[in-house]
This record gives sequence, structure tokens and C-alpha cells, in this order.
Amino acid sequence: MKRQRWFWGIFFVLGAGILIASQMGWLSHYHFDTFTTIATLFLAAILIKSMIYFSVFGTIFSLAFLGILYADPLGIGNLVPWTLLGAALLLSIGLSLIIRPHGIQHRWHQQNWQEHPETVTTTDDQSLVDVQVSMSSNIRYVESANFKQANIYAYMANVKVYFDNATIQDEVANINIDGDLSGIELYLPKEWNLKIQTGNFLSGTEEKGLQSTKEGPTVNLAGNLHLSGLTVIYI
Repeated sequence: MKRQRWFWGIFFVLGAGILIASQMGWLSHYHFDTFTTIATLFLAAILIKSMIYFSVFGTIFSLAFLGILYADPLGIGNLVPWTLLGAALLLSIGLSLIIRPHGIQHRWHQQNWQEHPETVTTTDDQSLVDVQVSMSSNIRYVESANFKQANIYAYMANVKVYFDNATIQDEVANINIDGDLSGIELYLPKEWNLKIQTGNFLSGTEEKGLQSTKEGPTVNLAGNLHLSGLTVIYI
């Protein structure tokens, strides 16, 4: 609730600034059509939300798209669109690696949630697991005795899903992901034989840790990422 107040507070303050600037003629050198106005407000909302939830990808790419939208008055017309988007992708991946805390342990996340109650933490013991998160943070502990499939959808969200207490009775299980402007972290048992087949659009996928064996159950990880980051941690 506190973060929601921050979001709407900053959003309306920004709107007031744009209104005053337009009336003072500070923006008179640039013509704002309907599309530009709507796109600016939409990207501003994404930017504010991403900053509040510390989403590196959301923050960088919302700034990049604002840069594309205002390339002419900013004098960066020679950088749009692909140079600017490529730089945004590299910058997002680099900053994610730099600012990610080192040595984070599995149980630290439970303590961290207790200190930040805005993050929703739940446990699921079903064979089929659905995780749908939009514009918020979520931690899910999958403790299925007969895990078969997980469907993870994230939009402008930070999602962490722990599978270390899940058991696969069959030889194959599936994890389907769909991420837009989000950061997704999957914590998997190192005994699982993971097969990654994701489609990435201006996104990054990273694996941490080592799989101990290729003789464990096979897990197919498939789906699509758009302006998102996926991290797989073997524990």
C-alpha cells in the first residue's frame, strides 16, 4: 500500500509539472500530438513503477523508449531506435549484475519479505502451479509432492519462485514463463536437468550455480521474455 501511494503521488506530481511547463511555454518548441501525450504518460507510469520496485530493466527501457519518442528535441535522432535499444539492453544486464547482492542465501529472502510486507509470499503444493503477478513483487515456494507444470506470468513485476522443495515423480516436468518488463528468478534443485528454450526480445537469461548431474528428471523451460531478465539459480 505504501508503494502504491508513492506511485500515484509521483505520477500526479509529474503530471502537474508537465501541465505547468506546457502553460509556461517551456515545451512550445515541440508539438505534442495525442499519441505522444498518451505514450509519454504510459512510459512515465512504467518508469515510476519500475523505480519504486527497483526494476533495472523496467527503468532503463522506459527511459530508452522515452528517448526514442523525443529523439528530435534531444538531438539523438542518429541513435534511434536500435542503437539506443541495444545500449539499453547492455546497460540493463550490466547494472543487474553489478547491483545484485552477492552471496544471497535461500532463507534470506524470507527475512527480507518480513521487512518488506509489500512483497506477497505464498506456498503452493499443487502439481500444476500458476503464478500471475502484475506491477508488484511476489515470492512463491513450490512444495509439490508430484510437480508437473508451472505457468509463470509477470508484467512489470519482480518474481521469485523456489522449487527446491518440489519433487518430480515423472521423468519430465514443464515450466512456462511469460515476462514483460519484469525480473524473474527461478531457484531449482541442482539435480534437475534443465532444458531452456525461451524466446528473448531485448532480454537476458543467466544461469548461476552448477547442475550436479544429468541423470535427474528433465525440466523443460519455455516461453517468451520481452524487455525482461531471467535468472536461474541451482541450489
